[in-house]
Amino acid sequence: MNTGIRTNEKWKAVQTALYEGDLQSITNKICIGGQDCYFRISWHAGRPVAVDLTVGTGKDNNGNDVLTNELAAAAMHNTRATVELICRHASALLQADVWTIDDLISAWRGTAFDPSGVCMELKEIPSSPLDAAARLCEKRKVDWLKLMEK
Repeated sequence: MNTGIRTNEKWKAVQTALYEGDLQSITNKICIGGQDCYFRISWHAGRPVAVDLTVGTGKDNNGNDVLTNELAAAAMHNTRATVELICRHASALLQADVWTIDDLISAWRGTAFDPSGVCMELKEIPSSPLDAAARLCEKRKVDWLKLMEK
């Protein structure tokens, strides 16, 4: 009988810590092409175990054309839903200790979808919110790892 991830001891430890509120988290605001995004990475026992990326609602309205606005809002809704699902899957891989922060960076770096554009916080031009989160992880992972080892 396949019981899946529920038999993974590291995953179970993280689930217990999550339930008990024992995870440490770092949240960063990044603005991509004028769209606010919030990236949260949570840690347990010195390793990243959960990620969440929230894409804000800043640019769903593209003017006075109702149809254009509805299409833009629908596209942004689809982006948010997709990013949420990707984060859940990445978190499961991190929790089970199948992925490291480097695996996340490798998987997300270079992904391309809207919103994209200039990101002043990174001083770069990411091609998607996932790409921006990966770039942020690249820049900060050493500092985060030192901080979370304590």
